[in-house]
Amino acid sequence: MDPSFEENGLKKGPWTPEEDEKLIQHIQTHGFGSWRALPKLAGLNRCGKSCRLRWTNYLRPDIKRGKFSQEEEQTILHLHSILGNKWSAIATHLPGRTDNEIKNFWNTHLKKKLIQMGFDPMTHQPRTDLFSSLPHLMALASLKDQLLRHQYPLMDLQLLHTLLALQSSTNYNNIHHNGNDVVADHHVEMEGPTLLYNGQSPRSLPTSSS
Repeated sequence: MDPSFEENGLKKGPWTPEEDEKLIQHIQTHGFGSWRALPKLAGLNRCGKSCRLRWTNYLRPDIKRGKFSQEEEQTILHLHSILGNKWSAIATHLPGRTDNEIKNFWNTHLKKKLIQMGFDPMTHQPRTDLFSSLPHLMALASLKDQLLRHQYPLMDLQLLHTLLALQSSTNYNNIHHNGNDVVADHHVEMEGPTLLYNGQSPRSLPTSSS
């Protein structure tokens, strides 16, 4: 069976420019209507979901491209602290941004920023696992000083560096895996109470230019 087609004979995979043009022309002329009925009406051998996602995430004219602004970053942080990973709900507060784009930006940028600042991306509260690892890190650091002081072979130092790297990696992975797919079902009030980050609200957190 051709891997580019579904079992029901509908096409899957990357869209062609010709398919994009058909979808754009149909929506501009007839509107959305029913997404289930749209593919046949537009002359597309695609499922309705594929057409909807293609339009919503790539083809609609009001999509906003480029880097996220500082205000957008703070809005995502604030809404994620309330809604969790409800990307579609978060996208309704960021005109022109798609839920898929916001999700990718969170996973590749904002989530890592919170971890580096010492916050749990799941709860948006200071991480407590750092304190539980502190005695181990201090012991390893002390051992390193002793090895350096007595000029032990380079192999011992390399082993110690590996242990330190593994300890740091374990801390990151624990918080990385525990922070996935967390959803808190609350109503969003943009002007309501906000969580504090070391005495700062999410809106005042420092942001990068990336």
